[in-house]
Amino acid sequence: MTKEEINHLLTYTPKEQVVYMIIRQSFLNHKMGFDITKFEAAYSQPHRHYHTWKHIEDMVMYLVDMEQTDDEIIIATVYHDYVYDPKANNNEEKSAEQFKNDWKGETAEGMVIYDLIMDTKTHKPNNTRNKTYYCLSISLINADLHIFEKSFSEIIEYDKQIFKEYQFVDWNTYRTKRLEVLETLAEGLRNTSKYTGICYLIEYFKTLKPKIAVFAGSFNPFHIGHKNILDKAEQIFDKVILARGINAGKNNGDFTMLPMCLNHYQQEMYHGLITDYIKGLDYDNLTLVRGLRNAKDLDYELTMCQYIKDLGCNIPIVFITCDGNYNHISSSAIKTLPKKEQERYLDFNKIKLKE
Repeated sequence: MTKEEINHLLTYTPKEQVVYMIIRQSFLNHKMGFDITKFEAAYSQPHRHYHTWKHIEDMVMYLVDMEQTDDEIIIATVYHDYVYDPKANNNEEKSAEQFKNDWKGETAEGMVIYDLIMDTKTHKPNNTRNKTYYCLSISLINADLHIFEKSFSEIIEYDKQIFKEYQFVDWNTYRTKRLEVLETLAEGLRNTSKYTGICYLIEYFKTLKPKIAVFAGSFNPFHIGHKNILDKAEQIFDKVILARGINAGKNNGDFTMLPMCLNHYQQEMYHGLITDYIKGLDYDNLTLVRGLRNAKDLDYELTMCQYIKDLGCNIPIVFITCDGNYNHISSSAIKTLPKKEQERYLDFNKIKLKE
């Protein structure tokens, strides 16, 4: 479809549907079926906040505006973040391999798309001698980095989303590494329309003091009541650290008992007093989160707050109440139940915050 045809479609068709039509046609042109549910499932993984299907839609619409809708570049766009794990350093390789396994067209065209996907790793074309390939690669890279040409508020929102994706990293470490990445990227964007945007972001990031919370507990086991509190805390804070206290008076399970869905949170284990652990964190904007089920919990937590102050720890403390359908749940009670009955309190797919 030409840019004019696409713009005409957009006058009476939702953007999401137009993007679907463009992608589907590119796939069909190469005898590939486009199963959108497969891609939406990959791009909606819970650890993704920026690298979602919306990012793909935005890239496709940018390419439409640039009149660069060749099949190769559209297919590369769809696959380039298909595999995304912030803890890994081979996402582009795995995404390219997934494309290779799905490809049904000519080998030469497949290699072009494979290489285009790999170019998004370094944001540099790997082949500068082939003019046609070079133009495709530059267009794909520009689409991937188009965020830096948007408004400052959109750039800040992008940075918050990236921070969420890397929330498993200690803030002080993340701050250093993120600044290195941004400054390196800025060098490559010098003399482009994206340079001003990324420079603004760098200056903003240098002064950033995110709201970080510590959600502490024995979490043995971590149940749906804990998850309900965690979800609410995430709506308040930029980052929530899960701090698992080793209580000598309890039968502590292995730290790996924390469920897989928490793997992309920063997880810490501490012995002794929570005050000692908190004092060891060199953060400027730190809050302790405590979950409440009922009035009995409140009485206990108010007493603990006073002990925390007595021990010279002046950290702000926020109480978050769980939804009513979770206020009877406790780790101790769950462990008294038969194994099969415990599962209902450990199924995190059932968690939904009340409006």
